[in-house]
Amino acid sequence: MVASYCLEQIILKYTGGQPITELHNELPEVIAAFDTYIALEIPPRSQNPPRNVAETLEITQHEAYVYVLWLLALCKLLGHAELIPTVMKWIDRNAEFNRGRDGLFEAIVEKLTGEHIETERFLFHAEAYRPLAKATVSDPADRPALLQEFVENWYKHMKPCYWYGKTIWYFDSEQR
Repeated sequence: MVASYCLEQIILKYTGGQPITELHNELPEVIAAFDTYIALEIPPRSQNPPRNVAETLEITQHEAYVYVLWLLALCKLLGHAELIPTVMKWIDRNAEFNRGRDGLFEAIVEKLTGEHIETERFLFHAEAYRPLAKATVSDPADRPALLQEFVENWYKHMKPCYWYGKTIWYFDSEQR
């Protein structure tokens, strides 16, 4: 819960417009919280995990897929590319479920790390991510419309996630 809470808070601060320099300084704490959680609580799995349970960060699970994409995006957006290998280490703990199976995920990983893994054109969570996946392989002129479609429809496809439809509060200690 601590790791999830830390991630939620930094996302809320990012979307709320908090200065990037402040978020840059907070991201290592978020990554450290996940690193502690994963090291202590999560042994590598030998079978496919339950659907939509993010506790193992296996991208076959809808919620875990979202978390991993958020973590990777924050590493890039907040200027902490050096933390991307840490996130990938968690994913690679269960590589048989996570790697080489989802085209969008592997395209993102390749852009961030330069590591190419051959992948079929398949998406674990196609309903939500198909427009984004298409944008990665489409003609540049078609990309803005695909990205707009992705952004406009993403949230309604997040119903399996625990946070869908919930109000999550962000408390700034200076506002209390």
